[in-house]
Amino acid sequence: MPIPKPKTDETLATFMARCMADETMVGEYEPSQRFAVCRASYTDKKKQKTKNDTRRNNKYKNKADRS
Repeated sequence: MPIPKPKTDETLATFMARCMADETMVGEYEPSQRFAVCRASYTDKKKQKTKNDTRRNNKYKNKADRS
């Protein structure tokens, strides 16, 4: 039961439409539950991206500070 993940730079609206219509998701979840799972998947992925971006920026900042 793989839950769809947002693609790079995919908007919330586009992802939600794709996720809500996903054949596996339709078969596994009722609409309100599917909505919550899709929304959580989008939010989790965006939090991960933000966390990774922050780490990457700090890495470059630390290198610049050493120069």
